[in-house]
Amino acid sequence: MKKQPFWFGAMTTAEVKRWQKPRVVLVIAGICAAFFGLQWFMPHLPIYNPFFFAWPTDNLLEAYRIFTPIFLHFSILHIAFNLSIFWFFGRQVETLFGSKALVVLIIISALISNVGQALTEGNNFGGLSGVVMAIISFVWVGSMSSKGQRLYMPNGLIGFVLVSLVLGFTGVLDQLLGPVANVAHGLGFVAGLIVWPVVSLFLPEPDKIKLEE
Repeated sequence: MKKQPFWFGAMTTAEVKRWQKPRVVLVIAGICAAFFGLQWFMPHLPIYNPFFFAWPTDNLLEAYRIFTPIFLHFSILHIAFNLSIFWFFGRQVETLFGSKALVVLIIISALISNVGQALTEGNNFGGLSGVVMAIISFVWVGSMSSKGQRLYMPNGLIGFVLVSLVLGFTGVLDQLLGPVANVAHGLGFVAGLIVWPVVSLFLPEPDKIKLEE
């Protein structure tokens, strides 16, 4: 018997395969875990340094540093929270819309959130949170449309996210948790709202998808 989430209902063969093995989600989570593990077990080495945000003004080969802060986490709670949310919602996106859609969402949200955070508060930040916020808003707005109606947003979660964004910008979370990349979070959330209507242009209507019970 195939294991699949109750909220998807019937699934195509391709969707079942992507659900069982979400390649993009696994790769991103694996890279984050590898970075964290190396830094955790070898704290004396500056493993993170070449991957913090940097403007490629002098060396275009370092353009990768615009994106790599998403792989850097600074505590077990930080990485555990980000990866659990990324797994739950990123897996939905990859399953229903394919790997390319998730890659596009990750790249655009990482670019917008990282650049915004660097412009406002400098390059001393890291984490998948901006991308996670984009995926949450993508799923939220998508679940309210016909093409994304099989996406699942738990009741009350979006309210919690919006409240946390407000608390972040008021400085409350910084006092409770330490420095928080609030600009990255906010811009990530906006990025997801922007990417959904673009991606949805290339998605078929639900009645044109052949499903399997």
